[in-house]
Amino acid sequence: KSPGLYCLVESISFNPLPGDTTTPNTISSWFPTDNTSYPGCKKLDNGPFALGFFSVISIESSDVIIDLNGYKIQYHLHFYLQQRFGSIIEIANQPFLPYTGSADFGYNFIETNNITITN
Repeated sequence: KSPGLYCLVESISFNPLPGDTTTPNTISSWFPTDNTSYPGCKKLDNGPFALGFFSVISIESSDVIIDLNGYKIQYHLHFYLQQRFGSIIEIANQPFLPYTGSADFGYNFIETNNITITN
């Protein structure tokens, strides 16, 4: 949540909270369960994580430069198959403006400006 230059030093294959591929739908597999750290995940409502992890990187400050430095960011195949909604880089703290979108993602929207993503 701070302005600055952020550089990748390796490729990222995003696979948070991986579950067991033989029983992929068990509770907490690929889905946040700590409502304090991930608002909206418990009730599936009223927070940016109402539908799970909505991005790999969430830029929540103005004046940010992300330099991929020749590396790549991708969803791991297991996460992609489990969570079909999301962005690689989200330029906000939630996926939709308040009171819009496919769920109630909350009303605490942080606007950002002057964002650069380069490779």
